[in-house]
Amino acid sequence: MASASDYCSTRRLEQLMRMMTTTGGYRVPPHGALLAEPVTGLQTYPVDIYNNAMAEDIPYPLTREEALSFLEDVLKIDDPEGFIVNDRLGFVDTFIHRMCTMIPFTNIPHVSRRIDAKGGISFEECKEAILQRHGGHCYYKNIFSKALLDVLGFSTFHVGGNNPGEELFDTHAAIIMRDLTSPGSLHLIEPGTRRPIFHAIPLDFEEESPAYKFSFITSKFFKQSHGRLVWCAYAPQETEPSENVLESEDGTFWKVQLTYWLNSPRNRAWFAKAGDARFGIPGLMPQLQQVVFLVGYKGNAMYSIGFYGQKDGMKQVAAMRVEHEDPSKCEVEILTAEEFTERVVELFPQFSREMVQRGVKNTILGANLFSM
Repeated sequence: MASASDYCSTRRLEQLMRMMTTTGGYRVPPHGALLAEPVTGLQTYPVDIYNNAMAEDIPYPLTREEALSFLEDVLKIDDPEGFIVNDRLGFVDTFIHRMCTMIPFTNIPHVSRRIDAKGGISFEECKEAILQRHGGHCYYKNIFSKALLDVLGFSTFHVGGNNPGEELFDTHAAIIMRDLTSPGSLHLIEPGTRRPIFHAIPLDFEEESPAYKFSFITSKFFKQSHGRLVWCAYAPQETEPSENVLESEDGTFWKVQLTYWLNSPRNRAWFAKAGDARFGIPGLMPQLQQVVFLVGYKGNAMYSIGFYGQKDGMKQVAAMRVEHEDPSKCEVEILTAEEFTERVVELFPQFSREMVQRGVKNTILGANLFSM
């Protein structure tokens, strides 16, 4: 495989492969304690997250029969109802792992829509993308997952989250589950992120969680003021805390991946209303509509394949990154737009060539329009 530096700048490649991973605005002292400074646009509510999650006021078009069929036929989970009766935590962990590894995290269903499609994305569209194994980003995967878990009798609510540096609020939709292991217990459920969180994360720790190893990434979670939960990845290359690097009690350093707002439960109506603007205005969230990306698994390897549209006259950038359980064995290959399409179709044959090509075309159009 060719070296990335032979083809494009390190900055451009990092921009491509990080894709959606970029919450700034905080000063971070040691031991992961964010200083309590005002955060522009932060919306907090005097709620008890244990008892007062917002009621779901927009139904999701998923029946119990459809949920069971998806679990058995797509995720290959035998007798899910019996599994739930015998081992609730085991079922949830299996569901999360298979949603992560069998249903891609991608924006291809989003960017391959007709270029004249107006407004946001319907929940029916999201459901069909999941049922067809096309997957989607968090709006697709996590809102579907919450609906599925609810129709099977679990108690969940959504919270919003943000990648580091984002200016828009609640760009990520996450799931919190109540009473999974005991009355009053809370767990983070994340089938819809770029980097893996393969099982339910208990939120009963005081300041920082144990470390978790999922595939190539080691993760830790920190609780902060104002109901913030910060997901971080182990960063051995870091030597001091900074805006997006936290220091653990044992002196190790952890890079921020996502910040969740636990004090602000959200309903589907909240994300649908926000989505109408964010998905209907291509320039509002360029990380979703000016890049075509797919993250999926083949065996134990995670494939990140991305195409970044450029302005006319500038070469488009595409690349594939393969992460193995041993982080030192990461591979990077630079691709043309045609090779990008071929890699996606070869590795993930549930996508048609026409669907991927339409996404690439729309991405180039969006990049040309909004980089003027």
